[in-house]
Amino acid sequence: MTFLEARSYLDSFINYELKSASFYPSFQLDRVKQLFAFLGHPEEQVKYIHIAGTNGKGSTCAFLTYILREAGFKVGLYTSPHFNDLRERIRVLSPGSRVHQEDPFEGKITEEEFCRVLEGIVPSVEKIRARTTDLGHLTYFEILTAV
Repeated sequence: MTFLEARSYLDSFINYELKSASFYPSFQLDRVKQLFAFLGHPEEQVKYIHIAGTNGKGSTCAFLTYILREAGFKVGLYTSPHFNDLRERIRVLSPGSRVHQEDPFEGKITEEEFCRVLEGIVPSVEKIRARTTDLGHLTYFEILTAV
């Protein structure tokens, strides 16, 4: 799978980020829980901090990321939305790495790694997609979160 094919695959799912707020259905976690169950519950195998709220989430995430990295941790950062490239949402920063001023999205996942991970979850996504269920269809955001 090329990066262009990966983006095209993701684009085949509903993307509520591109819809007006009046279009949003009520969201529930059942679909993504089902996907994570198919994937062997990867969310249970990492430690994470979930930051929610109205304002300041991005800044708080950035502060925590750099504090944890300086403390010697390898830190993954998942944010949304992206500005130019969906890989901006998924970043990994290792201890000892330094901020590069020319790349404001330091540590973003490579195209190759993104494709490899997406390809690994496609069979589970397609099993769910093929089912007739009252949960509705997986979304762009849910699949990107699984990646």
